[in-house]
Amino acid sequence: MRVAPLLLLVGCQPAHRAPDPDWVADAAAVLSAAEESELVDMLLTLNDNTAVELTCVTVHGTADQPISVYADDLLQRWEVGLSGVFNGLAIVVDTKERQVHLSRGVGMRWVLADDDVHVIIEAMTIHLKDDEYFQGLRAGIEEIVRRVEGVSWNVAYYDLMSLPSEGAEGAIVSFTGTVQRVSGDTVFVMDEDSVLASVLLLPGTTPMVTEELWYVHARVKTRKPLEVQLLGLEAGEAVADIF
Repeated sequence: MRVAPLLLLVGCQPAHRAPDPDWVADAAAVLSAAEESELVDMLLTLNDNTAVELTCVTVHGTADQPISVYADDLLQRWEVGLSGVFNGLAIVVDTKERQVHLSRGVGMRWVLADDDVHVIIEAMTIHLKDDEYFQGLRAGIEEIVRRVEGVSWNVAYYDLMSLPSEGAEGAIVSFTGTVQRVSGDTVFVMDEDSVLASVLLLPGTTPMVTEELWYVHARVKTRKPLEVQLLGLEAGEAVADIF
């Protein structure tokens, strides 16, 4: 996450202005200094142990935007998550409309499915409905930790040829390949060693194949046949817009 040194945010921000990037941005001023410090410590520990970046934000209004749009925009503008693998998360609590939303980077959607998000939000709302904002955010972080602490985000292989015949499942691989064809939510890509991989997109996404040559960041789903879940990609020097 591209953040300035951690700052204690006090007072309410105007509803039309988003808070500055931070691990915990309490623009609604519902957390004490001690509570904010404890949440920051939890987020830093999560980041140290898993490389997952999570930011927690409270606001009093989202400038008439749906909270989901507000949270997704914040996640992108703050560049939360590692470059290339998009493993960022943002929890936004709107105290005015009494809503909460968890926004996921593309890479995190393979790890936290919709059912997981539902459980996380439920754990938070038990406390948020009683205006227990610190307890709600802490419960959400704890639920996220349980689901991501065993997932690696380090690139383990830099070409498809180096993947072992067994034991590669779950590893991240980055490779250059040429698009062969597209079928539904799958893009078939062949690398420079003529190894063919099925690159799985998130359900419902449609690739805009404007470049034949891709630099793929993906997590191995199966080795035989070789299927990888797309985390992010680059086409030439620009990130391709496929979602």
